[in-house]
Parts: sequence; structure tokens; C-alpha cells
Amino acid sequence: MNSFDKDSMGKTGTTIVGWKGKDFVLLVSDRQSTYGSTIGNTKAKKVFIVGNNFGISFAGGLGDAQKIMRVLDGQVRLYEVEREKKMKTAAISNYVSNVLNYTRYYPYMAFFLIAGFDSKPELYSVDLVGGSESMEKYTAFGSGAMFAIGYLEQNYSDKFNKKQALEQVVKAISSSKKKDVYTGGEGLDYIIIDKNGIEEGNME
Repeated sequence: MNSFDKDSMGKTGTTIVGWKGKDFVLLVSDRQSTYGSTIGNTKAKKVFIVGNNFGISFAGGLGDAQKIMRVLDGQVRLYEVEREKKMKTAAISNYVSNVLNYTRYYPYMAFFLIAGFDSKPELYSVDLVGGSESMEKYTAFGSGAMFAIGYLEQNYSDKFNKKQALEQVVKAISSSKKKDVYTGGEGLDYIIIDKNGIEEGNME
């Protein structure tokens, strides 16, 4: 479904945000990729569908993120074919955590947000050495994360519907763009997941 090709993905420097509502979860990212202090791409894609049921977004190095997501997508599909049931979001987070923890002395330079809907919305963060955490409200990774978190701390509400939550996350990433030179690009990409499935889109 998704091709994790080298031309579509971000390299380093970014802001990715996850938001968990009462009955949905969403991932949003900016589109700028950089090579050191040079802008490499202004339409880099950093949010992807994994299997048919989950969303994943990354911050960090291109090659490391590519490898993890290719392996993860294959493992999710294999699991669901062999067992004839959907993989749980927590299991996906644990798998990524184990891979990253195993290589912690020579780490993959990538951070991940993983989203899914089991009996309820699920949102996990996994850092580059395998630290996995279930998020109750929201989180962010990347060079502009602190600015996005600052906005979300003041404006998060679990009473927002999908459209309202997306609007707030867009504003959070916009606040990062104003302060972080590595966050930017032309528009945003997002994935929204609820009990009815996945909605993927972008905002130019």
C-alpha cells in the first residue's frame, strides 16, 4: 500500500504530533526534510499506513526509519495472515521497542509515533533505544517538539471532535515552524483512525 522510497521521506529535523481523543487518534507531520542545515525537500512524507489498520510517523534518520517501517509493515501483514486476526497496537509498539532496544549500543537514529484503534484509540511513542510509552492525551517528537508540546499543553481537550483536534494540531505544528528552523515544508500530512477505519490526507 505504501512505498517507503527514499525520495518521499524526511531525513532529519521535523515536528510530528500524536493526539488521542475519546473515540479517535490522529498523527500529523510537517513536510520539511533537511541535510544538516540544508533543506532537502519541502514535500517529504513522514506519516504512513502500516498494514491496513495502523498509522506510524517518524522523526530522525531516513535510512533507519525506512528499514524499521519496511520490516514492521511486513510483520503486521504476516501476523494477520497467519493468525487471521488484527494485531494489537500495543504489540506493534512492543515489536518496534524490542528491535530498537536490541540495537541500543549502535542505535537506529529514529523516533516513532504509532497509532491504532483496538476497542479504543491507542497512541504509543517509541524512542531510539526502545523506550515505549502509551500516551493518554498527546505527544510530539522531532526538533520542534518542545514548541508543539507547549501549545498542546494549553489547548488540548478530549471533548474536541476529529476536525477540531486536527485544527489544534495544525496550530501546534505552526508554532514549531515559527521557532524551529528544521520544521517547515509545504503543508502537512495526517492520518486519523477511529472504529470505522483510517482517513489519510494532507493540507496544502
